[in-house]
Amino acid sequence: RPGHKANVDFAKNKKEQINSKMGTYFVNTNISKQQKRNKYLDERKKRITKFKYIGGEENRKISINNKNLKELFLIYQEMVAQDLDIDNATLLIRELMEIQKNNAVIETTNYKNEITNILYQMGLSDKKIKLQKGKKRIVAFVGKSGVGKTTTAAKIAAFGKRYLEPDEVGMVSLDDSRIGAFEQSRIYANIIGYQVETVTNQNEFSKAVERLASKNLILIDTPGINPKDKTQLEIIGNYLRAYNPIEIHLLMNADNKFEDMKNAINLFNFIPISHLIFTKLDETTTYGNLLGQLIHTKLPVSYFTWGPKVPEDLENGSLIRIIEKILKNINFEQRFFGPPELIADHLNAFEELINEKANYYNKNNRAIMSYDPSFLNEKCV
Repeated sequence: RPGHKANVDFAKNKKEQINSKMGTYFVNTNISKQQKRNKYLDERKKRITKFKYIGGEENRKISINNKNLKELFLIYQEMVAQDLDIDNATLLIRELMEIQKNNAVIETTNYKNEITNILYQMGLSDKKIKLQKGKKRIVAFVGKSGVGKTTTAAKIAAFGKRYLEPDEVGMVSLDDSRIGAFEQSRIYANIIGYQVETVTNQNEFSKAVERLASKNLILIDTPGINPKDKTQLEIIGNYLRAYNPIEIHLLMNADNKFEDMKNAINLFNFIPISHLIFTKLDETTTYGNLLGQLIHTKLPVSYFTWGPKVPEDLENGSLIRIIEKILKNINFEQRFFGPPELIADHLNAFEELINEKANYYNKNNRAIMSYDPSFLNEKCV
């Protein structure tokens, strides 16, 4: 038939190209398919020394002698699924591997504590506002519109009253850009019982702070800021730089993507941020992006907010709490399904991947997740 030979030649060449990618032992056309498979498996088994297979071919399950490698794989998989960026997930797994290389046994119940200790060693911290009678603290809250600055300030004011005398807490509200903002501040102040000063310019602001000079805790609620508006950032920055020492807490919505958070933090560099507060944690199911920001900035996390209730939905910031949320669904009893030799290959590749620099894989267009971990959790047909 016309063109038949060309089609056959094309198909033959395509098959040889595919076979060549799978290994030279697949190219020999003089041996049967079963012989090819056996030769491939024999070759792979020579390289596999860390795994022991149990059960027959019918259930295709694998039990790993080096159970730590399996556990690290599951931790890595869960961290990435929780939106922790791949570079930082790889970094944490590398650190856990270093601990195990020193013959330290990590129990499955202790991984969260080990990861938290690694974070502390990396310079991360959790630090709430330290209240002390007789010592004045000025604390400002900045962030985008709608992130929850006014409500968070009211929650902290309520907790401040529990540790200080009732008349030792005051607030300055600069938020005149939002309709009803001043009224909201006054309502919270009347309900909780603290003095609030509402101002619209820097001169009024300075006088308001002077009127609150006798307070041990002065909270400053700022208007919502567009981080791309450098003029607005400079104005708020000038307001706050006039007072030293001052704590400036940047509030970020926990539902924001990692890159969006990172860009916003970089744009807020006009203001000397000292702490991070993550708000609206009740509106998200992933928490790796929060950890990614703490690693990126090395700023201490001071508080979490979980809803609009004042003051109930406020929690002290905690690294261990973030790790617990990230690994909340991990199951160390999970079994891997599939051909044992291929599972072992994937896990070996994972170990090699962690021991190499992530940049190597990115530069060579080999994304770290190209060793698709979901394969290990699906039954191989």
